[in-house]
Amino acid sequence: MAGRHNIILTPDELLDLPGSLRQRFPGGARVVRCALDARHRKVRFLLTVEEGPEVPGSGAEPIRRAKLHTGRSVVVVGAGPAGLFAALSLLERGVTPVVLDRGAAFPERHLAARDLRLKGELKAAPAMTCGLGGAGTYSDGKLHTRKRTADTTRVIDLLAWFARDPWLTVDTHPHIGSNRLPRAVQRIRDFIEAAGGRFFFRTEVDSLVLKGGRTIGVRIGTGEVVRGDAVVLAPGNSARGLFERLASQFVAVESKPLAVGVRVEHPRTVIDTIQLGAHAGHPACGAARYAFAVTAGGRGVYSFCMCPGGYVIPTPPEPGRLSVNGMSFATRSSAWSNAAVVVTVSSADWGTHSPLAGVAFQRSLEEACLAGGGGGFRAPAQRLTDFMKQRPSRSLPEVSYKPGVVPYEVFRLLPGFVADGIRAGVTQADRQMRGYLTSEAVVIGVETMTSSPVRFPRSPEMMSLSHPGLFPCGEGSGWAGGITSSAADGLAAGALASAWAVERPA
Repeated sequence: MAGRHNIILTPDELLDLPGSLRQRFPGGARVVRCALDARHRKVRFLLTVEEGPEVPGSGAEPIRRAKLHTGRSVVVVGAGPAGLFAALSLLERGVTPVVLDRGAAFPERHLAARDLRLKGELKAAPAMTCGLGGAGTYSDGKLHTRKRTADTTRVIDLLAWFARDPWLTVDTHPHIGSNRLPRAVQRIRDFIEAAGGRFFFRTEVDSLVLKGGRTIGVRIGTGEVVRGDAVVLAPGNSARGLFERLASQFVAVESKPLAVGVRVEHPRTVIDTIQLGAHAGHPACGAARYAFAVTAGGRGVYSFCMCPGGYVIPTPPEPGRLSVNGMSFATRSSAWSNAAVVVTVSSADWGTHSPLAGVAFQRSLEEACLAGGGGGFRAPAQRLTDFMKQRPSRSLPEVSYKPGVVPYEVFRLLPGFVADGIRAGVTQADRQMRGYLTSEAVVIGVETMTSSPVRFPRSPEMMSLSHPGLFPCGEGSGWAGGITSSAADGLAAGALASAWAVERPA
């Protein structure tokens, strides 16, 4: 019977997916959805398939090109997912995007990121956290999001097209990888420029430009003014200098809860065996994922940004400070798997309602982390078992962090309630995943950049509550988290900013 069907495949059957489908559906079928189910180590793949002759893809661009150009332009601050997808949304409506970013474009950003990741050398704006593609460019490339909207679906469709990878629309946990995501990002930039959009890199935004109470552009570090009919604010969550400058200009901004903690890295074989049992190492399964979340002391404690078969990397948001993160390539084939283990914090923890107090809190942890590593972006590290027992580590196993690690009592870098929360989380994780708590695992400090410490309040039309014509969006503005949700927020902001720009008198 034609139509959609749910089927179950073993890992071996998935390896020969075309043959497995032909055996079940002689008339042809295409996969609509695929999910790995490894509960209780009974590994299987759950597929939804559409029966019928497979129709080859047309290769058509999934972008609706504007029939007419309005003659209007909008300044987009930030070239991360929110900014890039806001620019695409503007182009669809005949509005020219002018995209500014304080970081570099490719290949300059690639070279600077490589020097930082492999050598611990930082020469200009932190390449791992800003520049074309945003912070997510070198941070694993996970596209999974809990938000299910028309915009998030469209983002996945667009990324699949720009990445030349239709499987991204099928996988329930799509992952593009830090080696392939930059190529997709470059194609997005090329598309925007071919349609008339403009990009300016190494361009720091100094302030907003107002006329009659309306935002009509920005002033950049050189003193020049970049004008537009509106401004989309799509910074990364490391754009602290910009947050400070906008606050001084009385742009509405408020403190926002976030989470801080550490990276926990295991040998990949440990996690694969815990999660996949006898199927550990099976090529259809790849590197195993895990996740946990508990409540301890009234706070949320959870794993974050798990990178199977990945690497721990330096992601300093500013010179003189160090935060770490995780990344993986498309193959997820490294010898390690890592995840952040973090604890929620809020304004009650920094004792003031200043909108920028969260920034100061992050900075204090990052400065201590850099000092603990002794410079050169070496990171303080400790065996997980020693962290749990609050004792120093006499030695450390090999880790993926290339600038190097230094034995250090990492728990001393953190507020006591954060360290206690992490210990509670690890205890619970070990109950769920026997063998998780092992001396082979290493705690690497600190992780502070889970989300933005600020939010720019906005109306239902996504406009700033204080500055008409300013449209805050994405992760840095406090309205999303991760690549897909940030890009979706950018799509929506671009649509509303274009309507504002077109409706207002020039």
